[in-house]
Amino acid sequence: MTNVTEETESNTCTVTLSDTNYKEAQAMRIYTPSEGEAPDLNTYKDRFGTIAVDDLSVEVRIADARLRFGHLDLLVTPVAGSGQRWVEQHRVQIA
Repeated sequence: MTNVTEETESNTCTVTLSDTNYKEAQAMRIYTPSEGEAPDLNTYKDRFGTIAVDDLSVEVRIADARLRFGHLDLLVTPVAGSGQRWVEQHRVQIA
């Protein structure tokens, strides 16, 4: 179990998360302009990973990356097959 404390000017909130939920929460990080620590989107391009689609695990290539309302999205294409889709970064297990 992991305790996570978030402080603002007016409130302090502590939440206890299981290790799995903590990792998911970290992966779903929201980037804000005031933090000045937006990821370098070029580091994701042309890398490989896998995503879960129903009961399947699909190997994908990351074609592009973007920040959408503070969330990191990746444009993935299957290694075998066709098509492309924007998915949130936490859904891709990057190799």
